[in-house]
Amino acid sequence: MKTRNRNVIGFISFILILITIALFFILTEKRVFIDWLGIGFIIAAELILMTGLLFIQRERGEQERTVLYAGMNSAIGLYTILSIIVSVLFMGLFREDAKYLLLIQIVLIAAYLITVVLIYNISIHVGKANASAVYSVNKMQELLNRIVMLRNINRNGALVQKLDKLYDAIRFSDVSATVKTDEIIAGKLTELQILIESDTEETAEAAGSLIDDVMVLIKQRAAELSIIKAGGI
Repeated sequence: MKTRNRNVIGFISFILILITIALFFILTEKRVFIDWLGIGFIIAAELILMTGLLFIQRERGEQERTVLYAGMNSAIGLYTILSIIVSVLFMGLFREDAKYLLLIQIVLIAAYLITVVLIYNISIHVGKANASAVYSVNKMQELLNRIVMLRNINRNGALVQKLDKLYDAIRFSDVSATVKTDEIIAGKLTELQILIESDTEETAEAAGSLIDDVMVLIKQRAAELSIIKAGGI
């Protein structure tokens, strides 16, 4: 589908450029430098439009680049429209001011390139943040699944209420990022599983104490995330 869409974009762009060239020769007679300069920038704008759309289409669907695609669409569209309007105006009304046409077009191209670079950098930052959040959500879901498994093992045991509280504590935790404490919690849950599977009075007491330790770690995790969000790490 992507290849087909790229082919369509390329074909339409090719036809558009041919029409532009044909109209130029049909509508102009005594062509001077500003006419050639203007048509050159118009065709350049159309080529930039085509390459930009092809770039966007090439990897469309990559969630982490959504910001890039949205920004690129706006930047390409705005540059193309402004470039063509400026060229047409100078070719029709300001025929003696070729140097100003050149100057304005250079400024437009520079502004376009700067905008694209800024959008790209922002998209990279947003993409990394989104990837980190998705990873964190998956890690926390793994912990929740393990607690559900432990609760099923201890369905009629004395730890059900504590496991429910532990489940809720993790369920409502901040999942915007991961911290070192997450691995410690995972290790504690492994220890907890061993104790619960032993199913003795001694291990039940130790398991209850271990759940309390995990609850403390969850609070510690929340504090660490608060520091990260405040820019302390």
